[in-house]
Amino acid sequence: MVQSGMDLADHWKRFGFNEGRQGSPEFSVKFYLATNPDLQRAYGNDYRRALNHWLDNGIEEGRQGSPTFSVRAYRERYPDLQKAFGQNWEKLFDHWMEWGQDEGRTGAP
Repeated sequence: MVQSGMDLADHWKRFGFNEGRQGSPEFSVKFYLATNPDLQRAYGNDYRRALNHWLDNGIEEGRQGSPTFSVRAYRERYPDLQKAFGQNWEKLFDHWMEWGQDEGRTGAP
């Protein structure tokens, strides 16, 4: 890819996503579909629709988007987050993205 002048993010957007490759620790489209049979039935292998579901609904519902991160495990591990956010999965996920990683917290299942 370096020889082609294409950076990794661009390559993933153009090719990797359509191949079902994981582009971040928080989301794997293949994992998401495999662990949510209702979505597998609804979307089949339409990776774009599955990603959109996760962004529009899945995070808010507290669904696990990858084998390496669970917003529910993140909440359960930290009493301060339970107190601050309750079961607001979207706010918990936002906390993870904005501060949790930099604070050295873990969201591993």
